[in-house]
Amino acid sequence: KNVIGLRETAESPVSRYTTREVLSSEIGLLREAQGLADTHRPSITETRLDKISADFTLKPEQAEALYHLTRSEGFAMLWGEAGTGKSHTLNATRSAYEAEGCKVIGLAWTNDVVQQMRGDGFKEANTIASELKALENGRSAWNDKTVLIVDEAAMIATEHLAQLAAAARKAGAKLILAGDDAQLSSIERGGMFETLRLQYGSAILQDVQRVSTEEQKAAFGKMHRGE
Repeated sequence: KNVIGLRETAESPVSRYTTREVLSSEIGLLREAQGLADTHRPSITETRLDKISADFTLKPEQAEALYHLTRSEGFAMLWGEAGTGKSHTLNATRSAYEAEGCKVIGLAWTNDVVQQMRGDGFKEANTIASELKALENGRSAWNDKTVLIVDEAAMIATEHLAQLAAAARKAGAKLILAGDDAQLSSIERGGMFETLRLQYGSAILQDVQRVSTEEQKAAFGKMHRGE
């Protein structure tokens, strides 16, 4: 009774199975993401974003991503292939929000990524587990001036991502997820990063910055797609 068959359409045969618990956590995450997306705050001015873009020497698609991530909605996503400057773009986003007087917290599932975010300029960066524990114990506090920037979000299990989204929504904080579902995925039940991206859209980075020639960039792209 706990197993539920899934169909592509109402007329299709059952092609996959899930459980009520898994389905519940997925629906819960989608509900929290919708609540965040429905929450709006003042947008960052174009003048401010132009200055940040120039200060960080952002490439055109990186600057476009900066504008997308700093829109008024309380939920935003960034999808970026390896080598496209995803971390650099997130650092520019951090700077833009800090210039607006916001408290920006960098988050990731692994300590390695947290250390990388600190090295990139995040004054405050923690693992998701430790930040949620600190929030529960009153050692950390979020409000509507808090911006949570989560790197390598495709690695995060659905249950933990739902907890994070629920806490952000309750506090009125903005949640930004960045990652690439074609790279490392969650060890536990996951796979919701791409579902959220299809539902809410995202900024996309595809121009590889680690190599210089068009042939090398094309090779990077093919490797990323498994070709």
